[in-house]
Amino acid sequence: MERIEELKHELVKQKKVIEEKGGKVVVGGSNPSPSEITEGINSIIPFGLDLSKVTATPEDVQKGKTFLNSSAEFVEGTMNSVALEMFVYNDAYPKPFDKEFDLHLPDEVVKVKPYLICNVPYRVNVWLSPETVTVGASAFLSADITIKNFESLTKLKTANQCCFECCKGINLAALPDTLETLATGCFGNLISTENSLILPKSVKKLGDSAFFTDVQQEFEKLVIPETVQLETIEYSSIAGYLFNCDFTFPPSIKVLSTGSFSNTSFNNVVIPSTVTELGNLVFYTSPGKIFRTKTITFLATTPPKIGSMFFHPERTCNIYVPENSLSEYKAVLSGYDVYPISQRP
Repeated sequence: MERIEELKHELVKQKKVIEEKGGKVVVGGSNPSPSEITEGINSIIPFGLDLSKVTATPEDVQKGKTFLNSSAEFVEGTMNSVALEMFVYNDAYPKPFDKEFDLHLPDEVVKVKPYLICNVPYRVNVWLSPETVTVGASAFLSADITIKNFESLTKLKTANQCCFECCKGINLAALPDTLETLATGCFGNLISTENSLILPKSVKKLGDSAFFTDVQQEFEKLVIPETVQLETIEYSSIAGYLFNCDFTFPPSIKVLSTGSFSNTSFNNVVIPSTVTELGNLVFYTSPGKIFRTKTITFLATTPPKIGSMFFHPERTCNIYVPENSLSEYKAVLSGYDVYPISQRP
């Protein structure tokens, strides 16, 4: 208990130092209660705390508490999810980040909690357990976090909201075959280690802005397997990419929601007969952004429902439709008279 009291004192002292410098401290991504400061000492490791001082007693281990050593490795306790939210948010942290350390999650940690090291004032190199099945919302959302062993995550099923947003070390061409749920922003605004995006065939949900990027990135290809269990491409799900390839949507996809491929272009696009709806702004490219698509070919003899401005009216693109369906498509695409709409060659 003497060691516990020492740690409590150190945590409170570090919190006070941050606040005296004008920093705003939020513990574990929530509004801290007094008990979180005085009793929940496994919930915070404030900015500046010497990690070598953080160790666990046998009593802590029995209570499920886990602490880090100086190498940011879990040294005591076993659990199937991370039971602590380790770092403080600090509005006054220095830029660029002037501290760096490695974080190794043990094999037992297969469910990573939300906000684990979100917005920490460090450069962090992270090794996840190869057994990881779930990564919580915003777990690694930060400006300078590198996932060092992403391609070893062969059992990952769920990537929750913004969990890897802005991370480095992610290979979008090697997403785990086990992935079923890609939530909003889970792989947003990151630079992939390879310039291809390949969705696993196990994907059942692709959330809003799952692969959104603010800066248009040059990619060789997009692959969505025909066997994916995915019927709807949500808002801005794959947005901001310049794919140097032709692309045909797989038959499993029925709906392209509003802006689903905004600021994204392909060499040529084929819309199969299985697609029943294209929302507003599906291929809309904002002013100042690049649009390279030369042709959009519809295969359905009966036009799908098409929303307004499904791409920018000032862009140049040929639209091809099936033989004997020209008049129907011209009626549906009446707002696109500036484009050559013709029968498929």
